[in-house]
Order: sequence, then structure tokens, then C-alpha cells
Amino acid sequence: MSALDVQEYVTDSADSRGRVNVGTGHGDTRLTYVVLDPDSLERRDGPNTKTVQSDGRLSIGSAFAGEEVTVGIVTTHS
Repeated sequence: MSALDVQEYVTDSADSRGRVNVGTGHGDTRLTYVVLDPDSLERRDGPNTKTVQSDGRLSIGSAFAGEEVTVGIVTTHS
């Protein structure tokens, strides 16, 4: 896999629906992101592009429900 230029890292535990809190500053913003292992920073999924909910939660998928993950934010889209 090619290297990505990650602008920001956020580590959080995904809720039961696979959502992580990336902060209200990203609310209603489209992000391109990758899901990383929080210890090794090995890529587990992505890159993907989705819109963050207004409360700052980003849905990364139910496969990650209950897991601690690191989200690497690659790009924000206006």
C-alpha cells in the first residue's frame, strides 16, 4: 500500500454502531480517512470518504464496534 500524508490522528473506542468521535470541529465536514491499529499504526481499512455527523461522530463501520482504533484524517473537503 502506498504511504498517505495523515494530517491528524484521533484515537477513540468505537461505539456499538462503529462510530468514533473525531471532534465537533469536524462536524458536517467530509473527511477522507484511514482506520489504523492504535499500537502499530498499521492500516486496517481505507482510505474512505464520509461526512462527519454534526456532533463530531464518524461512522467507520460496525466491524470496528467496541474496538479502540486510531483514525488518520488524510483530507477534509469543504
